[in-house]
Amino acid sequence: MPWMSAARTGGEDFEALRTWFERGLSRARQALAHTPRQLAVLERAGVVDAGAKGFVDLLEGIGEFMRLGRACGRGPALHEADAGAGVPACFGHGDEDDPEHRFCSECLVVGEDIDREGLRVAVAALGASSVVVAGSRQRVRLHAHVDAPGALFDTCARFGNVEGSKADDMFAQQAATRSAQRVAIVTDSSADLPDGEAARLGIHVVPLRVNFGERDYLDKIGLSPAEFYGRLRSELALPRTSQPPPGDFRRQFEFLLSHHPSVVYVGLSRACRAPCSPVRLRPRRWMASACGWSTQRTLPRAMPCW
Repeated sequence: MPWMSAARTGGEDFEALRTWFERGLSRARQALAHTPRQLAVLERAGVVDAGAKGFVDLLEGIGEFMRLGRACGRGPALHEADAGAGVPACFGHGDEDDPEHRFCSECLVVGEDIDREGLRVAVAALGASSVVVAGSRQRVRLHAHVDAPGALFDTCARFGNVEGSKADDMFAQQAATRSAQRVAIVTDSSADLPDGEAARLGIHVVPLRVNFGERDYLDKIGLSPAEFYGRLRSELALPRTSQPPPGDFRRQFEFLLSHHPSVVYVGLSRACRAPCSPVRLRPRRWMASACGWSTQRTLPRAMPCW
């Protein structure tokens, strides 16, 4: 783009563009601050409009790039291989010869005066690829390809509160794009399938959320069963579980329906989805086993449709 060339050379045209953009950004900040007066529900809650806040965050990132000549925390110039790194889902970007970068992971880090450069360095130390760190000093969106999303989210938690985490298995996505089956089967991690069974059978698993205190984890991705029971013994707060957000299911269904004519979901009924407590732990284990059994039994019934 011409303005990117101007940014690198520091020409007068770019200075004029930057001045114009800064004026627009200032107006956008004012409009954001005004949103509580436009909706009574926002004014009562004492918050600004979330969608407008996200848009202003995007503009803040563009403004920082224009001021510094590079994206926040990215280092030198962007490479062509990173051009698609900021997309919401990384379908088809995985490399089966590169198991160290299997999961397309994202999260939002919220805090005060977040050290974005320190966050970038810490994430780079994990050996992550396709790293993007963007946002303000109060809200930072992180994207990275890693093999251990839990370690990535733990690292981010050192810099602020971690929200909206996700980790898409790009190996499973690639397998789905090559599969000739007509019916894709989806469950969630409450099925408690044995290790490796979902991959072997081609079953797609959406992780539940597990909460310890103020921290949320992706079940079996951000927090392994062994880590869960370790925290159960050491944490004062008892864990709670919640079903995946609708967006997690929507993202999985939309991807699978772009490669398969039909998708079947097998999960627990609404009555069985109460947050777990020590009293309910044994019944829930039985229900999880039943859900896993049902999911595995669905497979041979779907095979004639393949």
